[in-house]
Amino acid sequence: DHGTALDIAWQGVANATSLYFAIEWVAQHSAEGRHPAEI
Repeated sequence: DHGTALDIAWQGVANATSLYFAIEWVAQHSAEGRHPAEI
């Protein structure tokens, strides 16, 4: 299947993106009004 490597890579990107947004969400909601540190 020619799409296997691409599928795995895309899944990795999707997981990393989901993790990033999860961390951002937690940071924003735990900062009590403070902005998360910029990357």
